[in-house]
Amino acid sequence: MYLHKILLLLPLVGLISCSSSPNRAKPVGNNFTSGTIRLGGDLGYSTNGTGTMDGSARHLNGNAGYFVTDKVELGGSVNIEDVNKKHGSANLEAVSFAVYARAYSTTVGPLRTFAELGVGMGSVDAGPASVDFSTFQLSIGMLEFISKSVAVELALEETFYFFDSPNPDGSGLAINLGVSWYL
Repeated sequence: MYLHKILLLLPLVGLISCSSSPNRAKPVGNNFTSGTIRLGGDLGYSTNGTGTMDGSARHLNGNAGYFVTDKVELGGSVNIEDVNKKHGSANLEAVSFAVYARAYSTTVGPLRTFAELGVGMGSVDAGPASVDFSTFQLSIGMLEFISKSVAVELALEETFYFFDSPNPDGSGLAINLGVSWYL
């Protein structure tokens, strides 16, 4: 129980500590250009309300994207998730791959906000067999540059899981803390 509270407070502490830095460099985030590449990763915690993935989960996500305009990024991601089932079943391990589109706002002070849509597919190890699923993801977040090319980001993400029958579909709400490197 204490680990869940720590994982929920960690993004807030990280964002506050980065926001309080008095010596900010002028970030590239103020002027993204077409052709910029973003490499990133995040840690997250989610509560999956119903269905096969019902329970709390921790995940690790890696992603890479390419800016097609100064405000739109297209990319792909890999997600590894450890789900603690609510109802006494064994824990689940899931791996998924997704493609996404991310739209950035203009800079608001030291922060830049974004919205992201993604679709993907994956597999969850459910005991003796693995089960395939599809995903649809909606995410909103903000980032702050801590150097000219590195930013920390905080995001809230809703993921919808679609399983082949008879496995029940479900969804999960996650909070993610990540780091991105802009090349």
